[in-house]
Amino acid sequence: MRTVLIRIAVLLCALPSWCQAQLVAHIETSRSSGVAPLAVYFDASQSSGLSGNDLLGAHIEWDFGDAGAGAWPTTGKPRNLATGFLAAHVFESPGQYTAAVRITDVAGNTTTASAQIQVSDPEAVYAGRTRCVSRSGDFTSAPAGCSAVTSTDLAAQLAWLNGASARRLLFRRGESWSGNLQLSGSGPATLGAFGPGAPPVFHTQAGAQDGVDVSGSDWRLMDIEIDGSQMGAAESAGGAGGSDVLAQRIRAHHAPLVGWGMGGDHVFLVDSVIEDNSYFSVYTDGVGVAVMGSQIDQIRVATSFLRPLESRQVFIAHNVIDASRPAPTTGIKWHGRQGVITDNRIRAGTSRIGLSNSEGSPTGLDVDRDLGMLLIERNRLEPNGNAAVDDYNTWGVSFGFNTGVMVRNNLLLDMNIAFGGGEGHAADVRVLHNTVLMTDAVRGLNLANGDFIGFDQVLDDFVFANNLVAILATVAGSAYPEPGLFIRLLDRSGITLANNLVYKPDHPINNFISSGPNAGYHTQAQWMALGIEQGSIEAAPQFVSLNPSAADFLDLLSTSPAIDTALSTGTHADHRGRPRPLDGDGQGAALPDIGAMEREALVPVAVLFRDGFEG
Repeated sequence: MRTVLIRIAVLLCALPSWCQAQLVAHIETSRSSGVAPLAVYFDASQSSGLSGNDLLGAHIEWDFGDAGAGAWPTTGKPRNLATGFLAAHVFESPGQYTAAVRITDVAGNTTTASAQIQVSDPEAVYAGRTRCVSRSGDFTSAPAGCSAVTSTDLAAQLAWLNGASARRLLFRRGESWSGNLQLSGSGPATLGAFGPGAPPVFHTQAGAQDGVDVSGSDWRLMDIEIDGSQMGAAESAGGAGGSDVLAQRIRAHHAPLVGWGMGGDHVFLVDSVIEDNSYFSVYTDGVGVAVMGSQIDQIRVATSFLRPLESRQVFIAHNVIDASRPAPTTGIKWHGRQGVITDNRIRAGTSRIGLSNSEGSPTGLDVDRDLGMLLIERNRLEPNGNAAVDDYNTWGVSFGFNTGVMVRNNLLLDMNIAFGGGEGHAADVRVLHNTVLMTDAVRGLNLANGDFIGFDQVLDDFVFANNLVAILATVAGSAYPEPGLFIRLLDRSGITLANNLVYKPDHPINNFISSGPNAGYHTQAQWMALGIEQGSIEAAPQFVSLNPSAADFLDLLSTSPAIDTALSTGTHADHRGRPRPLDGDGQGAALPDIGAMEREALVPVAVLFRDGFEG
């Protein structure tokens, strides 16, 4: 583990009380050198001196120094940049890199730190130790210098690969193999493909917990397909239980249990397709896990029952997660500790993001309690248009036994309930600057049961502020019944509602509290008069576009009442990564906007790309 600790004097303090401690950026990297492609995990969670000791509220930006890395095909955003107190990057080309982090706390104080990453050339590392295998003897486009082996003996090839470090085994594209892969050696080691055409296919067989089992250290598994359809009941297509394992551009499908398991330390799944597996397609219960740029139909982040106090630190970014199955499903089912979920598109499922157990139903196990610290930002949560999977209870984000959660700058589209939960006790949760939109396309069993908020559980220190909620579904044009509830709470304690913009033109805004001194139904005016919500605005948000495919989808018109009217929460960027606040109305003062989008009346280039960071 490489630790880089750089102390830089804080140059800006908004109040004297925030100048008492020096802001310190602390980077931990999973490794500082290795052979390409090199996957590195970055952790800034031990940074100190932040205003209010508020790590979740801070804006933490990463620039990995890899400007030629290109863009994620899933989101179109640059691979070289990331945000959050956790991050990960794959360095695919040899060279020396300077990875930098910039931390801006909620008071506006800023500091930076950097770490050096040395990436070796695989052609030099594997020179004289690369084997190319073909069942048919076709070695077209094999890399120069590889040892060409014609063989149908999979076990013999794996024995060679596991036999020593610094070996690379490449299988002919377009060919298929039957058998399981046990990768137990110490690396560096690579198992991949050569030649043109489709990836080699491995039809894993019954009798092993994982058809592909990567238990060794410093492994790269690349450009292969894993067919798990011949595995036995309760068996998985594959998984990484070792350390420093990269699975890149793999496809795993049709396993009776899990498509790809991630139970090791610093294990990475990148640019892959994991789908059509009977349980969760990706199951993670390791430490330092990164799932990036992949297409997946369900993820479960579990607290490991084998090491319940250790399973933690999960980074999920730039994925398309589509839980399109007839049975109730969840896009991301979170049971983990310490995580960042950012820049994903999550479709269908009972919950797009379900925190704790089964949408809040307790198991009674200690490992399912107090599952913070979690940052959820800049995700797009949406249906997929398939009635078979959209006609169920759908939450955007559902809570259970959770503490320490920040949900900001997300888009929640056509959810039955944007934020809610069932049983359990959730605490220390901030829901800031999200945009919720419900149109006539909405459907499901929970409609009208709390459009914005619907909780049947005890809340403790929940804050909902600066959110924009537009319920545009009509009685005539949708499945939405009349009347319907906008907010539904168990009781009024433990929750703060402030400065939200709400709009529901085809329905009255009715709120309901089940118990306590204010039990009963309340109009929005009564709700405000009781002091349950303060400073909120009931008005049309005035979006530029309601076309989900448009580049300016849900951006704000210059006349929107959301512009420059948000409370200052120390949030320094919006859903698109634009700086927050900006002078959205052109009146000369940069003030934050309500909702996930910050209007940019005029954004100087120097603001967008200062210091090499975006925003």
